[in-house]
Amino acid sequence: MLLKKLSIKDNLIKIIKLSFPLILTNASLELMIVFDSIMLGKFNTEHLAYYSLSNSTFSLILEICFGLLIGTLVLSSEAFGRKDLSKCVNILKRSIPYALLVSLFAMAFCGLGEVIFKISGQDIKTSMETGRILMIMGLTMPAILVYTTHVYFLESIEQVKIPMIIAFISNVINIFFNWVFIYGHFGFKGYGAIGCAISTVITIYISLLLIILYIKHSEKIKKYFSKNHDDKSTIKKQKEIGYAVGFSMGLEEISITLLFLIIGRIGTNELSIFGIYYTIICILFMASRGIGQASAILIAASQGKKDYKKTLLSSFNTLNLAICINLLCILAINLSSNHIYKFYTNDNIILEQLIKFTPLFTVGLLFDSLQTTLATVLRGRGETWFLSYLQFGISNFIMLPLAYILAINFGMKIEGILISYLVTTFILFTTQLARFLYLYKKDIENKLVYRLLSKFNIKPNIFKF
Repeated sequence: MLLKKLSIKDNLIKIIKLSFPLILTNASLELMIVFDSIMLGKFNTEHLAYYSLSNSTFSLILEICFGLLIGTLVLSSEAFGRKDLSKCVNILKRSIPYALLVSLFAMAFCGLGEVIFKISGQDIKTSMETGRILMIMGLTMPAILVYTTHVYFLESIEQVKIPMIIAFISNVINIFFNWVFIYGHFGFKGYGAIGCAISTVITIYISLLLIILYIKHSEKIKKYFSKNHDDKSTIKKQKEIGYAVGFSMGLEEISITLLFLIIGRIGTNELSIFGIYYTIICILFMASRGIGQASAILIAASQGKKDYKKTLLSSFNTLNLAICINLLCILAINLSSNHIYKFYTNDNIILEQLIKFTPLFTVGLLFDSLQTTLATVLRGRGETWFLSYLQFGISNFIMLPLAYILAINFGMKIEGILISYLVTTFILFTTQLARFLYLYKKDIENKLVYRLLSKFNIKPNIFKF
């Protein structure tokens, strides 16, 4: 019993140690968005609305790309669990050209921003401004995707502190260039939202340079490049995981983008309000993903060693940790909502609406954060298409129709949007929790059957999953 308690405690401590830097690393891009929104809100509320709409589309494209690359993390973690260091390097090397190829398609899509916004029913000025912002932000794609493959590699070998440090440096750089290009300093005029996009491009390329320099000169990493041999045995699995996760994350993010397009038809005030809420969603989303990713790294390593008991232990510890952290964050947001929103805007009408709907918003936010953690844990187990089907069905056939009916047909505006968000995240959380418990039950049953058949010297290969 004492050994079991120590095992649970040790596992939880390891998850916490991995989670903290992963949360900061994952949240770095979202923190950039938060600082962008705060600085733009102070500059001009209309510019904040344009930025929020363009960023929702950019985030959609980025999430799909991140999903396509997630196989780097999962398979490299499995190789690390088997102490196959050279395979970790092979996975990284073949991920870089793949990331560059994906970035070309992403850039092309970003270039069509103005056309997309016009088709969605936005007015001419909004379509033109948001399209220009999206096109500039698209220039970051090659750098941000190659940077992500390097981050996934470092995380898979449990070198998580350096990405965290680079993330912190990146945010400082981004704030400086925002100050220069949004407000106008050192001879530049104030470009507003366009300046914010320019700042993002510069920051991302500097971040890529920093992480490449670290990997090239780090003594800790050099041993992974020794005795390196070409092994293409896992390419198919790497792509399969990427396609499934990219599709799933894309479906999840596209629903948010379509939600922004619906809000854009209501008005710029509502667009600004949900844009501010969305930055908070993104912060907790990345924090929850960071917790889940820490668990996914341990789970993938356990799966590589076929230690299914540790897989279950990591899953339960992660879920409990996520519940505690998210409840504390939700409480803090409700208690200090007035102070938080004043960082974003001085517009009293928008402030009043933000504070009014905070309780409704944060309930949906809680379920959203927990389902994000559960999804990442399930992906760490190797879950592929189930989550894709789930996101597709719930997001497209529940959230979007409900949002349109409540917000536009019933005239509930932002309240209707938040109700649809709450309903959707609750359903996602409960269905993923049911899937999680089903897999736990399956683990127990397989373990008993495995032991029984082993006694009779029967190879129970049909029970592996």
